Amino acid sequence: ALDAGHQRVPLPAYPFQRRRYWADPPVSPLLHRVLWEDSVLPGTSAADSASGAASASATVRSVLLTGPDASSVSRLAGQLAAEGVKVHTGGEEPPDAVVLVAGPAPGQEDADALGRAQETALAAFGEALARLDETGARRLLVLTEDVHTTGAAHERPRPAHAVLGGPLLALPQETPGCSATGVDVCSLDTPAQRLAAVLAELRADGTPGRATSVAWRAGRRLTRNISPLASRDTTVSPLPADGTFLITGGGGGIGGALARDLAGRGRPTLVLAGRSPR
Repeated sequence: ALDAGHQRVPLPAYPFQRRRYWADPPVSPLLHRVLWEDSVLPGTSAADSASGAASASATVRSVLLTGPDASSVSRLAGQLAAEGVKVHTGGEEPPDAVVLVAGPAPGQEDADALGRAQETALAAFGEALARLDETGARRLLVLTEDVHTTGAAHERPRPAHAVLGGPLLALPQETPGCSATGVDVCSLDTPAQRLAAVLAELRADGTPGRATSVAWRAGRRLTRNISPLASRDTTVSPLPADGTFLITGGGGGIGGALARDLAGRGRPTLVLAGRSPR
């Protein structure tokens, strides 16, 4: 038969029957805002988190410090040693965590200086990963200053070291069994507050496979959340019905159509400008 191997295809009942295939409206809003909200330390209660306490089983006993700024690394080493945290120097048991001390971020400098600072920070991150592999440690903390603007306190934003956020969050996926925490402190806080933030995160529960970015401001532990912006009412035009409008290219087709639309909304004053008198 001539129609062997063919199948029936349904057609519209008549030629002018149309079907529209518009994209469905988005399920979630397109615009969001970043919110920094108070959060408790993993494995602690709200009261313990506020005081920086954590369970003894989660306490980090030794750390390996690394970073591009030797003075910042040395300062933190002395502070941790005074708090009973052993600083790993090699030749002994592997450390419980590797801490990358990014050091002070550069201020408002030119693009070349910011680029060099970011390259230095990424190179230091690579060095921290090498130390993580060499020692067998399963936790990585990246300590930065003034990267995030939380709005929770007076701040001095210097986001050059924000470039470390991406590889940090990807670490547990690239290295199964490891956890990563980004700890951003504020240079305007007291040294005691900044040290308390580091100790609290070291003593928190480092669940393998978890990546977290937190900011400590004036003793408060903040985590970043994404909240959708409320959609605006698109039925109300932002253009006043009796406003004054200058339309460049008003003699053309699009300009004329816009002028007619505005004129139909009320009693506006329209000024049409073009390259020719017609």
